[in-house]
Amino acid sequence: MIVQKMTRKGTGESDWFQWVDRWYYQGESVELETIGLTIPVDDIYEKVTLPPLDPFRGLRKRKTS
Repeated sequence: MIVQKMTRKGTGESDWFQWVDRWYYQGESVELETIGLTIPVDDIYEKVTLPPLDPFRGLRKRKTS
């Protein structure tokens, strides 16, 4: 379980925007300051069914026709 939060920094007038990302993992809480919300990553994924972990993911060769 991973959540990526992107925050835009800069004024947009004479300054350019910069995007800052932060990653949150299981057991951590995501803080959304602009709306005054803090939510645990576990709650975001509460009703999501994740597939079982496949240790060979990405190692299998694709079949060619």
